[in-house]
Amino acid sequence: EVYTEEQGWRYVSELETSSSLVDATGAPLTIVAIEIDPTPRPVYNLETSCGTYFAQGVWAHNCRPGKRIYSDRVRRRAINEPGPMHNFPESIDGDIVQNGTIRRDGDYIEYHLEGAINGKSGRYEIGGYVDDAEEVLTITHRFFRPG
Repeated sequence: EVYTEEQGWRYVSELETSSSLVDATGAPLTIVAIEIDPTPRPVYNLETSCGTYFAQGVWAHNCRPGKRIYSDRVRRRAINEPGPMHNFPESIDGDIVQNGTIRRDGDYIEYHLEGAINGKSGRYEIGGYVDDAEEVLTITHRFFRPG
């Protein structure tokens, strides 16, 4: 899947001309043409620790069980904030989810883990909605709270 400005995460097969993808800086990339090439080519399965990555400059992810998906709100905050409160490394997210304390309210779940950024102690927070059937967490809140 790739991230579109208009509709969020979409399968590549759902894209149309005039769809706007999102690049690594948050800028839109408008599709001006779609060509289908039936030539057989090698295909590679890319596995990443967080399932979300940039493929040729476009925000993409592997949506499969046990994965985390970042909402538009979380992604934009990370892109627009130079500081660490919303923009700490994604590599930390696995530890927060695996080792943090859990508070659950229906489909919403929140993970908290004590830690530090730049010498400041505090708490990492990740919250979002869980699709139990698919085992996917859509993260809508990602923050480091000093104190």
